[in-house]
Amino acid sequence: MNQPGALPPSLIIPVHNAPEELDRCLASVAATVPADIEVIVIDDASQDEAVKKVLTRWQQGAGSHWRYLFQQQNLGFVATINRGMAMTRGDVVLLNSDTEVTTGWLEGLSRCLASDSSIATATPWTNNGEIVSLPRFCEVNPPPADREAVARIIARTGRACYPELPTAVGYCMAISRHALDKLGLFDEETFGIGYGEENDFSMRAQQAGMRNVLCDDVYVVHLGGRSFGPLGLKPDEASMQRLLARHPDYLRLVQAFIHSDPLAPRRQELARALGGAVPPTPVPEQNLSNPLEFTGERFTPECIREISYEHVHRYVFAAELVRNKKVLDAACGEGYGSAHLARTAQSVSAVDISEQAISHARARYRSENLEYRVADCCQLPFEDNQFECIVSFETLEHLEDQSGLLREFRRVLEPAGFLLLSSPDKAVYTDRYHNENEFHVRELYRDELDALLAEQFPARSMLRQKLLFYSAIWSEEAGSRFTLHQSGEDEVSARTDPGHEAMYYIAVCAADEAALPQLDGNLWLFDDARESVYEHYQHEIRKNMSAGDLLASMERELEQLRSRLEAQSSTPSEAIPWWRRLFRGR
Repeated sequence: MNQPGALPPSLIIPVHNAPEELDRCLASVAATVPADIEVIVIDDASQDEAVKKVLTRWQQGAGSHWRYLFQQQNLGFVATINRGMAMTRGDVVLLNSDTEVTTGWLEGLSRCLASDSSIATATPWTNNGEIVSLPRFCEVNPPPADREAVARIIARTGRACYPELPTAVGYCMAISRHALDKLGLFDEETFGIGYGEENDFSMRAQQAGMRNVLCDDVYVVHLGGRSFGPLGLKPDEASMQRLLARHPDYLRLVQAFIHSDPLAPRRQELARALGGAVPPTPVPEQNLSNPLEFTGERFTPECIREISYEHVHRYVFAAELVRNKKVLDAACGEGYGSAHLARTAQSVSAVDISEQAISHARARYRSENLEYRVADCCQLPFEDNQFECIVSFETLEHLEDQSGLLREFRRVLEPAGFLLLSSPDKAVYTDRYHNENEFHVRELYRDELDALLAEQFPARSMLRQKLLFYSAIWSEEAGSRFTLHQSGEDEVSARTDPGHEAMYYIAVCAADEAALPQLDGNLWLFDDARESVYEHYQHEIRKNMSAGDLLASMERELEQLRSRLEAQSSTPSEAIPWWRRLFRGR
């Protein structure tokens, strides 16, 4: 399994709830892993009593190399994994308990790690592993009916070449002992209960001159979202920001990998060989609410603060305008906005050029009057004069052929229909606040936008949008004459008062009710012409981003210094010049 003299790998399986999946995982491991392999199963204080029954049963029949650890206190994924890795001496394989492995999988991973000393991590193919998914890239594919048949076909199709990945995928991750000795364990302090730890380790490996690769002759089934489910192992904003603070290039590297898709030839070769062995992709129920990874190219509902206010408000505003109409949502992205329009519209057809985004939208948002299609907005798959309204938010600036986009919109729009479009003002977005969006191809000034729209739409009414900071005074009296749309946990509601706790109360008092002055409204707003609060907010954001970049740069420099120090301390004494050896002992 390993090179002569090398220690065999250790397998670590962290457990938290999901007893049925755990039982199948352990059964597949017992059937495929050699008897001399150390298997460390760690239960991280599962609340489900059935887990203990499963583990007790397996423990009673386990071989001498299987170890079972039961944590009384929940430590989280990273601490659990680190505890297991600290007990090992050779290479390590981390395996989620919601996986099912196949014959020869561990030998294949060990062979991959041993093939090149520069390999830090190896990840196998799977049905559900984002950038290592088969047969459809970056999608959740259903588990095959016969995983062993799929594994055999993959193992014998083509020569394993171990292509490089921007990051390992944590569901099944082999780590070389050389990488662990050089980089240390996962960063428990930074990444807490989980998410981001394997990405951080992968980035640290790259910075140390090592590689993360795909073990492209091994296949492991991953159900996804079953193990460690309650622990929040998903890309929430806080964990992503911690990762980006340390590795600012992470999203750019992953996005570049997805766009270039270097695995496509190998994936297509395997897809052809698999033929009918892999069923078509249905929508797996357990993934209906999984978030789409935020890359900066498109908004996702898991984002908060400024970007959420801007994007969600546009769709809330549009929902009343499209009531009972046939709507096209062009460049729908993640799909949250199309779903909101479908609450009021007669029908919504949503299109986006990203297969990944459309697949996600179909799984997450379902309605009888809502359909999603993969399509180029400049070549829409619709007949002329088909829609009463087109909604296209933040699309124009992503395209070079902006006139072509508007011509296509005019073609599929009914003569009496209207277009609702948004685009950033370059004078403010870029020139004033120095936003640099790598996905924007051509931003427009206000006059340029108006002239462009005039080519196809002579009648126009321009609205303005910006996040603002106000002091607000509002009445507690019923029957307020304003409407505030406010987002909650699952939906946006219309309110006649802000609903927030007041910092201050302003009382209008009189001895006689007739003496009370008549107020001329129910909501009063105040700000200053300089927008000083907003300016301060922007300043703090820039300062935090600069500080993050500086810290990341310093950490990279520190890692390089550590690597040099380790290299010097590990240099054999006979390779050190005699004059340095002479003074070394003084």
